[in-house]
Amino acid sequence: MVYRSTLIRTLRRVGICLVVSFVVLNVFLRVEAYRFQRRAERLMADFQALELRQSNWLDADRLISRWGKYGNYEGHCDASFCRYSVGLNSPGMTFGQAFAMAPANLNNHFVYRTASLISTLWEHLGVRLATVRATFVVQDRVVLRKSAVFIYEVPPTFSGSSGYSLIATSRATSRLTSGGWPLIGSEQLAEHPFYAVTRPGGCSFCLMANVTFTPDTPDPEMRRLTTFNLNCITRLRPCRYLEDIYPAAENWHLYDGTLGGRPSPPNQAHTEHPPLPLACRVPLFARGREASQILSVTALSESQERQPGEVIEKASVRLNGVLKGETEYKPGELIAVTSRSDSRYSPNEIETPLSPGRQFLLLTVYREDKSHPLELERCLVLSDTPEIRNQLEAGVAQNDSLRYADTRSSYFIPD
Repeated sequence: MVYRSTLIRTLRRVGICLVVSFVVLNVFLRVEAYRFQRRAERLMADFQALELRQSNWLDADRLISRWGKYGNYEGHCDASFCRYSVGLNSPGMTFGQAFAMAPANLNNHFVYRTASLISTLWEHLGVRLATVRATFVVQDRVVLRKSAVFIYEVPPTFSGSSGYSLIATSRATSRLTSGGWPLIGSEQLAEHPFYAVTRPGGCSFCLMANVTFTPDTPDPEMRRLTTFNLNCITRLRPCRYLEDIYPAAENWHLYDGTLGGRPSPPNQAHTEHPPLPLACRVPLFARGREASQILSVTALSESQERQPGEVIEKASVRLNGVLKGETEYKPGELIAVTSRSDSRYSPNEIETPLSPGRQFLLLTVYREDKSHPLELERCLVLSDTPEIRNQLEAGVAQNDSLRYADTRSSYFIPD
């Protein structure tokens, strides 16, 4: 009887100690979460204060000194070139990583499973798993690039729905065009010529907005594109939509109606997209910035052929000179050109026909192959006038290049 009474008292004390320890640890993590949020806000404030092509090495060096505890770089880092990253993990993320590093074998399986259950319970009690990372690049004593990433883990619900990641990435780049998009096949540059936004197609565990912007983006716009809602870190009820962590995504509707996304707005459900206007609305400076090459030519011959849903223009032009890029053609050589317009555009016509005897500027987005005709689409043929040249050259002047390319540029989540 005495033994049973002693055992009960011992178990009660152990239970009380476990509950008190859990409460104390939870309070500690909540306090640390607020500290983490403040630290992340300071990091993003410092990051946004860096002005591309304006801030110098001394500005960057001050940030390196301030955030050295959390920063890292590869290779060398000095005024000639430095790619520096600062990464912050929430307390819950750090705790989870500590246990995740241990293999889940028979010796620690119970500990591992217990830690996972505790981590899940903490998430429901308001301890969020989040990562904030900011990167900047200095070249020749000037800050040329910067990027930021916010990763926020949405916990599973008690009803059984799985958790998922909300990810916002925003980074500067000299040109926004990749594989011809968004200069052709998209109206994005017409609506906002300084940035482009995409979402990945193969991420089954996340909702992600990828934003690229140019160094010449106006400062208010650049700040909007690099502002995350860090209050989600300390909210008792977790943020669940991409727009919650990334306010800039509010009007993009990247995931409306999808799993994990917000319901589709009533006025957008079942809306059919009208054909794009034929006339290219992309500003001329943006076209000059995005083009790989700009060729000055004189049209010699031209013909058009109509096929179901498509108009094909075939022309022969003579190269006069090169305004941007390099080409295998020499001045005076003839170039075969094929332009296309299809039923995506209204009306279905060639935007700017290569009328014989007139001079044109041809913009290309792909590396040309002399064994094939030069393929062109909308937005890529312009009349060769001084006014148009001036605007294109203003865009070309916005291009620059990094001495050392980012080896992680093709990664799913950029550094």
